[in-house]
Amino acid sequence: MSRAVVSFTLGGVGGSARASFWQPRPWSPSALSPAGCGATTLTCCFSGEDEAATLGVEVGRARRWAVTWVAVLAAAAIAVGGNVGFVGLIVPHTLRPLVGARHRRLIPACALLGGAFLVACDVIARVFPSRSELPLGVITGIIGAPVFLFLLARSQREVSHG
Repeated sequence: MSRAVVSFTLGGVGGSARASFWQPRPWSPSALSPAGCGATTLTCCFSGEDEAATLGVEVGRARRWAVTWVAVLAAAAIAVGGNVGFVGLIVPHTLRPLVGARHRRLIPACALLGGAFLVACDVIARVFPSRSELPLGVITGIIGAPVFLFLLARSQREVSHG
């Protein structure tokens, strides 16, 4: 039992059964909804609450919708893969300069690159020479922490230089 808890905490998809990948399927259409109807609302909120309200966005409602949407999708992903860190932090911030800040393009790009990043980390975890397979969360942390620190330092430079 304790081995299963540690495995879940470190994350990974190696021990997941094929059927467990289909369990989050009912939530998949909700993952695409921000790319359509909610993308403009999210983009407006990204510029600040006052500006979003000026543009006609009900900020409180949009916030509740976004938090609920993210919580449901994160719960579905964690139920399958465990606690895999840094993907949600580094993928959007890495993509924003490349695809722009409009959520209509950013959300699908994050879904694709986030999945590709997890597959690449899983391959690294499986082929890395060790006595046993490294947990996926360890690999994402090893790659994600330096990338996150780089992105943080870059944003601090941009703020300080105007």
